[in-house]
Amino acid sequence: MMWLTYTAFLHWKPATATWYGSPDGDGSDGGACGYGSLVDVKPLRARVGAVSPILFKNGEGCGACYKVRCLDKSICSERAVTIIVTDECPGGYCSNGHTHFDLSGAVFGHMAISGENGQLRNRGEVPVIYRWYGGLVFLSVRYLQQVFLFPLSV
Repeated sequence: MMWLTYTAFLHWKPATATWYGSPDGDGSDGGACGYGSLVDVKPLRARVGAVSPILFKNGEGCGACYKVRCLDKSICSERAVTIIVTDECPGGYCSNGHTHFDLSGAVFGHMAISGENGQLRNRGEVPVIYRWYGGLVFLSVRYLQQVFLFPLSV
């Protein structure tokens, strides 16, 4: 369980972000958290993202919500996007021990100044800041399976 003080809601921390899938896509088809087709409906739809192991925490990070804001003022808006952890990002940017967000194409594009989402996506990796923003009630199906050691027949 995440036990955080009130200050955890206030402090922004540095990270990096990339995007995956189609440019305007809603995200993955379930991911490591085992949400399956739930990622296609609200509140998950177009807000999903994978995170590096530091935030994924072997499944304990599933369902966590974060505010993420791009730092490149030449192309990014001032607003932060809200993402919901549904997956652990594989290798590459995520395997170097740093905090990283791999966002759906749609949510990544929402960080851009109006009309510049394509240009932002062309940048690939961008510096961001993030903060924990709560979480959803449901946990990872796969994490619960590991904790309680029951067979998953979904």
